[in-house]
Amino acid sequence: GDNSKYCRSFCLVFPSYNRGFGDNISIQAGAFVFPSIEFDMVPLVLSGKYSFPSLIFKNKMKMAAGAMYISMPVDQGESISSGIAFVTSTIGNNFTHASFALGWGFVSEDAEWDFSSDLMLNFAGNYRLNNSLGILGEFWMFPEIDIVDAPIMLASRFIGRKLSVDLGFITTLQMFNEGVPFPLLNFTYHFKD
Repeated sequence: GDNSKYCRSFCLVFPSYNRGFGDNISIQAGAFVFPSIEFDMVPLVLSGKYSFPSLIFKNKMKMAAGAMYISMPVDQGESISSGIAFVTSTIGNNFTHASFALGWGFVSEDAEWDFSSDLMLNFAGNYRLNNSLGILGEFWMFPEIDIVDAPIMLASRFIGRKLSVDLGFITTLQMFNEGVPFPLLNFTYHFKD
């Protein structure tokens, strides 16, 4: 919110531009970029979120709804679209908070939209240790995936005036026992007006 603007790179393969409009609307535009993918085959991402005015709990709890749309080229001029529609609830403030989200996946092909009846779940948290360091984590539960295979992300966030860096790992309970986490490196650059 607050008309904030920032660029972000998730794991160096998902750069995006993010913008807030007032306190309620935010958008994101990005792409999945891998060195081996030709430019015209790059999956594009567009998402939007509406944060409802906090009328209850005196700004301690916030509710939002939105959707992420991904267009994946499959052939010359043809693409398959997929994404997720979601609702989320956040308790806390900008520095330390916890969120719970429910999502419904969808696929669109030949103008046919198919929404999943099975829910995706996400639990996320962010704890600010001081002005320049935070700890964050996320847990995703997808339909038809055993809990031991559900993705878990843990990271430290190093916070500067304009640039923040997340350094951590993505794993599952199964991978955690085997000691093979996937490294996580995110950059976020905030434009100041």
